[in-house]
Amino acid sequence: MKTLLLVLLVILFSSCNKGPVSKNLQKMNCIHDSVFTIYSDTNYISVEGWPSAAIQFNEGVYALFDYQGSDFSGIKTKLYFISNKGKINRVTETPEEIWGMPQKRFRLRNDSIILTVNDGNKSYFLDTKNDHFTSIPGIDSILFEDNYYLITSRCNGEFGGTIFFKDKTTNQVYVGKSECALIVNKLNNKYFITNVMDHLIGFSSLYEVSNPSDMQPFEEYAVDSNKSRCGDSESFQGINVLIDTASLLMQTSFVVGNELYHFYTSMYISKLDKTQQIRTSIGNVKDNRINSVHEFNPKIFPYLQQQIASNCQFLKFHTEKEDEFGFMKIDTNNIIINYFIRKNK
Repeated sequence: MKTLLLVLLVILFSSCNKGPVSKNLQKMNCIHDSVFTIYSDTNYISVEGWPSAAIQFNEGVYALFDYQGSDFSGIKTKLYFISNKGKINRVTETPEEIWGMPQKRFRLRNDSIILTVNDGNKSYFLDTKNDHFTSIPGIDSILFEDNYYLITSRCNGEFGGTIFFKDKTTNQVYVGKSECALIVNKLNNKYFITNVMDHLIGFSSLYEVSNPSDMQPFEEYAVDSNKSRCGDSESFQGINVLIDTASLLMQTSFVVGNELYHFYTSMYISKLDKTQQIRTSIGNVKDNRINSVHEFNPKIFPYLQQQIASNCQFLKFHTEKEDEFGFMKIDTNNIIINYFIRKNK
């Protein structure tokens, strides 16, 4: 079992784009289709609770696990560091103020780990030498950066959201409507914004921006009376809406070759018993609809945690089984799924 876990974690924690698939990876269960190669493995691990945030860092993974305290005082949170040798090296209690907080997310800033909670309204610096969190001022949610633009966003859930393109040469900021932007990809010199709102039945949209300078300048937005109740932009100036749909959650988007793909979950009515079911798929958007190119069975429900490189992402996920969760890496057209079954200590 230790050998299997070591193989798993070395694969999972290795950096993207190091060349051909390794022999260790070839030992995993493998599914090929016309676009993707999907590898999977299952191992056991002793942890309390469920992963609420995770990030790859220094040949390992820092992961927050939320769990029910033994005194029934509510949700508590522990920090685990899992090394690339397959060991849980350290387990640390976290500050009480982050227990039970929503939307926990690790972010890298200048090679430092910052934890944001409640959509970035609060931020904490993680001292990785002492596994200690220190409260710091909130940080911007940087979605994407290239030589031309710095892209950030603001999310107020069903009450609206805004995306900001800052021209790095002129410092001019351009603004547009974007309800809870998750990730920005650049393809063929165009920017593709994936928005997702996990509320009620779920909502997702995909926007295309060919030239950010065609969007509404910040100065016009500042005096524009047409804003949401939270002051967010309602402008689609310079934005092409490729899809805007309900009952579907785009959990991430990524580029393979010259195509933008989306990892998503969607609801449908079973033809057998007429009950509502959920499917997990990879697809692309054509003619204002999403088309599945691969469906996962068993189902997994992923959540983007980290964009390591333009073609490499790290996600956590849960499944329909009570004691099963995992981590996943998308590396170009290789998808590595690592299931963990929680075992008693």
